[in-house]
Amino acid sequence: MRYLLILCLLSVGTYLFAQTPDTFFMDRYQVPCDSGEATFYRIEQISGSLKLIREYAYPSDQLLCEGADISTIYGPLKDGLWTWFYANGARKKQCLYFGGNIQGKSTEWHPNGQKKAEWKYQEKAKELAASWDEDGREMVVHGTGLFEDYYDNGQLHQQGRVKLGKQEGEWKAWHRNGRLMHRLTFREGIVVGKEEIWDSTFHRLYTQEHAKAGKRADVKYQDSKGKILYHAKWEVKKEKTSWVDLGNIEPYRVNFEYIKEAIGFMDEMVRAGAQGEVRIKMLINMKGRVEKVDFLVLADPLLRKNMLNIVKELRYTPPIVDGALSKVWLDLPVKFIILDD
Repeated sequence: MRYLLILCLLSVGTYLFAQTPDTFFMDRYQVPCDSGEATFYRIEQISGSLKLIREYAYPSDQLLCEGADISTIYGPLKDGLWTWFYANGARKKQCLYFGGNIQGKSTEWHPNGQKKAEWKYQEKAKELAASWDEDGREMVVHGTGLFEDYYDNGQLHQQGRVKLGKQEGEWKAWHRNGRLMHRLTFREGIVVGKEEIWDSTFHRLYTQEHAKAGKRADVKYQDSKGKILYHAKWEVKKEKTSWVDLGNIEPYRVNFEYIKEAIGFMDEMVRAGAQGEVRIKMLINMKGRVEKVDFLVLADPLLRKNMLNIVKELRYTPPIVDGALSKVWLDLPVKFIILDD
């Protein structure tokens, strides 16, 4: 028995030694950085096949979220219970993941601790089961009722009717300053007819005519003067019935020539003779912002520094997949060549 106990203690000691947590400082684009540029930091600790994660605001040390990732051939995926928190420490959202997908339901709370909403998930589709206001009054019962969401400053963020868990009728969303941001219409959870998006100064940036499966959708992006920057049509192959989040969208066209012009050359790059190809992969979210940057080809550290600083500050067209806003990875190759005079 003593021999076995010693072995167990040695095993536990070795295990604990191997599980020393790692700390990573991240900027607001979730790109690793030094502490001077960080907005939050992440503590990771390996436990068996899982990577335990806790994220904190920097420098306040307020806990933002906690959960675990599992390593797969597709990269790290959320697995198990994940919880997000408000600045006051109260729970904000909680859901159970399996291989990167939410299983069953997720729950949200108001900052005062009152339950806000319950969502149910089936085959990656998201439906609203119930929602409550800050006073505890049930607004959506058994998937039917009026859904409202507010900014932390009290301004109404989005509003619309729900029927049997799906969005129905006209939905609207507003900017923090109260100006209309997003307007579209649903029928049994599917966007139909015209969809419009405005920036915070009420310039119309985007219109789309949604169509049924087998029909051609029509999408246009405009600048602040109404000039059409991008116009395309495509055949709608599949209707989506998952919940559409009306976010804070201010779309700008992805223009590769403009991006390359913005990147340019720094004086120090010319003096050092830095040239070559940089190829990056960017995760563009549904608000047209960069969430993550990966370097696939890197020729010189100076090129990396210059390109990273520029691309994460630019705005991009919110990606549309099968007629719906969606996150996408954008592959951007840029060659830096110094030409002889």
